[in-house]
Amino acid sequence: MTAELDALLFALPLMPRPESSPFNAEGFVHQNGQAPPEYLQAMARYQGGAGQVGTAYLDLWEPADVLEANAAYQVEEFAPGFTIFGSDGGGMAYAFERTSGLIYAFPFIGMTMAEPATFRSHSFEGFLMGLATQGDQ
Repeated sequence: MTAELDALLFALPLMPRPESSPFNAEGFVHQNGQAPPEYLQAMARYQGGAGQVGTAYLDLWEPADVLEANAAYQVEEFAPGFTIFGSDGGGMAYAFERTSGLIYAFPFIGMTMAEPATFRSHSFEGFLMGLATQGDQ
């Protein structure tokens, strides 16, 4: 992980991953599709959490909850090809495309993909940096 990504993650009140609960990146990808490498690295260290990234709010889901949450939101039916990994704490879902790992955003309500998802970043670090600077634009 880069120092910039580390700093962005440190700013969030993320829960450190206990040694007794290691993250299985290979199993996660098998169940949820391709995820950005930096996301997998971060989840090996943290359990998820929520807080401010710059002026934006991010609820980063615990990886163990991702599969069940996506089933509850019926993502495969309403947004096929995506895996939601978090949200803005309101109506916006953050997801990675299952085949590429590219990160997109789309609303939870009306999640039919009639409107295309909004591309956010090629990487998890870029996604977090985009959130951190979105109020500066």
